Amino acid sequence: MGVLRDIRKDFLYHTIPELNSCMCDMDYIKFVFDFKDIEELEKIVREDSENFDIGIKSIRHLLSNNKNYMLDNDTYIKVNDMNKFFSLLDQIVIEYSEREHKVLPHNRDFIRGIWLRMGVEDITNVEEFLERQLDFLKHDNIIRYNDTLLSDSNLKIYYKNKCNDEYFETNNHLEFTIKDDDKEYDLPVIHYAFSKDSENKPLCYLYGIQKLDEHSICDSSIKEELNDIRKLLRNKYVSQDFILVLALFMDLLKTCGIDEIRVPLYQVFNYSFHERLSKNMKEAYDSYDKKSELEEKILLGEDSELVLDYIHDKKMYEKFYNKEDLISKNKTERLVNTIISESEILGNIRIVNDPMVEGDTLIIKIDNYSKIIDMIGQKKKAH
Repeated sequence: MGVLRDIRKDFLYHTIPELNSCMCDMDYIKFVFDFKDIEELEKIVREDSENFDIGIKSIRHLLSNNKNYMLDNDTYIKVNDMNKFFSLLDQIVIEYSEREHKVLPHNRDFIRGIWLRMGVEDITNVEEFLERQLDFLKHDNIIRYNDTLLSDSNLKIYYKNKCNDEYFETNNHLEFTIKDDDKEYDLPVIHYAFSKDSENKPLCYLYGIQKLDEHSICDSSIKEELNDIRKLLRNKYVSQDFILVLALFMDLLKTCGIDEIRVPLYQVFNYSFHERLSKNMKEAYDSYDKKSELEEKILLGEDSELVLDYIHDKKMYEKFYNKEDLISKNKTERLVNTIISESEILGNIRIVNDPMVEGDTLIIKIDNYSKIIDMIGQKKKAH
């Protein structure tokens, strides 16, 4: 019970205040507890004089949610079983703390941003959502974190597992790179997670495909060498590189014994989060009244704290300002078009449900290998 009391304190003293802070700006995320549960939480707070004020504010926030439940434009997360809710949060924090590759200095911070990953059906069953997040953490080492050779032919294909920040759709992304000696061609990254179904069979959740322009190296000679493959994948909806990397990912999954992929198509809080992020980034960027002088200092190589702050805020402004519609479209329409294009062109995967009728998750089956790896492997070295 002591551990559960600790995670409840973390939730009251850190999670709720941080969600409502200027840093996170996610006060639209509301939790609803039964009154008897709130009384139990209030008792814990009253026993802790050191954090009493913070805890009481959180309790009032929960009481307010109960009174205004479903009466405004915010989205509410109904906690159906408080003991299970906090037990799962505790297990998630413990599992994150034992993770070899993590991005947050404080383990409890991991439960601050995972709510952005919730789909429509998750809102009504938060405990099931948390069970899945715990499962993701438990199975995030199926693919190795160091550079791994997928195909050792003329053009070599490597992949590498990497961790995401807590505000991403999921914990990990996978990077695929095609190499020829010192030349390199980086493909878009795959945001994914692993879990198991009701029969304990492994499955993959696919959350997005994203081009990381600031880190990508795309040697033109390798791109030219891939021209006939890119022509095969040409379509009017998405870049060939998106289909190419998805095909490589599907082939890798098949080698891991995974043939089912689930694609969550709608995350409830994600659009509003990016709306507010856009607003905050504009305010931060607009706060610099002498941008031309700062730009000159950048050209001169100055690295003062002000210049570094300006570079960061400018980058964030350019990346997120007024991009919420584009980001939403990329997470849904572009992703679906990539999947459909691969299915039609390569015939290695098939869509087995209609997410508009059968829930908010697209289900894909991998029927066979795409042969993309062999096609790349047969290429002569680029010179």
